[in-house]
This record gives sequence, structure tokens and C-alpha cells, in this order.
Amino acid sequence: MSEIQRAVVERAERLTRERIAPRANEYDAAAANPIESWRDLWSEGLLAGAIPASHGGLGLDMATYIAVIRAHSSTRSAPRRRRNAISTRSCATASSSAAGAASRQ
Repeated sequence: MSEIQRAVVERAERLTRERIAPRANEYDAAAANPIESWRDLWSEGLLAGAIPASHGGLGLDMATYIAVIRAHSSTRSAPRRRRNAISTRSCATASSSAAGAASRQ
């Protein structure tokens, strides 16, 4: 990883550790959309990581983009991971049920 790539990943880690992670449990408990966290990610340019630099994004390659996502997700709260896993299973079950119902019609 280049020095620039490493700096972007470190910026994502620092932002997540200092600003996003401290309020994650509060958002989880309220089941609320983390607006402030989205604003923080936007202000750091991290929401535009995969957008080419010529179009105003960071123009990250796939490996760096994935490293940024991992940096963000590695410091997330355990309850959120558990809830996301439950939600994913629920969505998969609902999709399977809907597909079965559609095929019977």
C-alpha cells in the first residue's frame, strides 16, 4: 500500500475511532439513522472513495476502498453487527418467502 493509500485508511480509522464509534451504541439503541456519522464521512470525502478523482471523488483503487470499509467496520459496536446479521437473515427469509409465493401464482 502506498503512503497516500495508507494515509486515507488511517484517516478512516481515526474518524471512526474518534467520532463514529463513540455514538454507535446510541444510534443502535434508538434504531436511528446515524446522520452525524454520514456527515462526518462526507466531510472527510470518504463517501466518494470509489468515485474517480476527475469527477470529484478520491479515486481509490479497490484494495484501498475495501481497506477503508474494513477500517470503518472494525470499530463498530458488536450489537450492530449482531443486529445486521439478524436483519440479513430476516431479509433472506422474506426474499425466499416472496419468491416462493410468486412462483406459486
